[in-house]
Amino acid sequence: MGDYNGPVKVLPGGGTKLELTPGSGSAAGGSMGGMVSVLAGTGSGQYRRLVHIAKGGSGGGDVVTLDRPFETPLDETSIVQLGPFKGRFIFDENRYEDCGAFQLYANAADVIVSKHHFARAEGLLSWGRATGGHVYAPNIRVQFVDNVVEEGNHMWNWNATYPYPHPKTIEPYSIGILGSDQDPQPCEPFPHGAKGCKMGNGTAFQGAINHLVVIKRNTIENNGGIEVRGHTTNVLVEGNAVRNSSVGAPARTALVCAPRPLSRGRCLGARRARQHDAGVARPPPQQRRAAQLRARRPKRPPPAVSGMNASSSAPAAQHKPVLHILHPRPCLFACSLASNSAVQHQGGYCT
Repeated sequence: MGDYNGPVKVLPGGGTKLELTPGSGSAAGGSMGGMVSVLAGTGSGQYRRLVHIAKGGSGGGDVVTLDRPFETPLDETSIVQLGPFKGRFIFDENRYEDCGAFQLYANAADVIVSKHHFARAEGLLSWGRATGGHVYAPNIRVQFVDNVVEEGNHMWNWNATYPYPHPKTIEPYSIGILGSDQDPQPCEPFPHGAKGCKMGNGTAFQGAINHLVVIKRNTIENNGGIEVRGHTTNVLVEGNAVRNSSVGAPARTALVCAPRPLSRGRCLGARRARQHDAGVARPPPQQRRAAQLRARRPKRPPPAVSGMNASSSAPAAQHKPVLHILHPRPCLFACSLASNSAVQHQGGYCT
């Protein structure tokens, strides 16, 4: 899953040669043909293919040659990861029923998952993994577009699924991004823990493991939502629809920015979602506020409906409330690693 993690020195010659300066691991033979990804510092979010390895650079480190230069040149702040290449895939118009998760597990680069239909499936995940040392396996440039979750309820695989709210499960959401391996891991069995168990200190590298992920125009028909969590940066969530979901309060979307986000400060970019009846214009703020106050009053029996047969119990046709995650303009999630407090979805905003 990974061979080297650390800084590099860009050598003369067009930007395709890098010397691995003191880091963790080395350019093992297994790296040939793999991926050199930039996980932090200048140029983060880029990757190139590794085409040659030589020993004995001027500083004593291995020298690796890339298939082409990075578009944004690296410098002393750049942290790279050498590992296997798994990517440039397109998964289009497939159907999954009564199954586990469709997951981009560990290394994944330039992957599109589009127009899938899921029924009673565990979830659709972008999931960079890490074990520390020199092993960090990122997800880079991933797109989840135009997928439909027809039925969010599913069987729970007790043998393989982490129980909610374990940081390695997407439950109870349907589409999401995970990246919790770098944090201190909970004691097993979760959530009670074995007697005397002590959590570790997490991994040395605490930067993002998931970069440049797009979740766009997906529809979740029931019992699910969208979650962005963990060591993740530069995520676009736009034009998704979540309906008939019990996740969260009725006035909120099922979009959550979970604990330990990625850039100093608050989780930014989540605009207030709109709750409205299908086909009905959203009322102005004053009317919405009045409606909220009326909703807090004690409920009274509904008045008789004029023109309805007294013996009939069939109500008039009504629009079902629909929750949409709407972003008129593209927005990026940049959440704080420095924040140790849980980042929750409050009143439609990530705060």
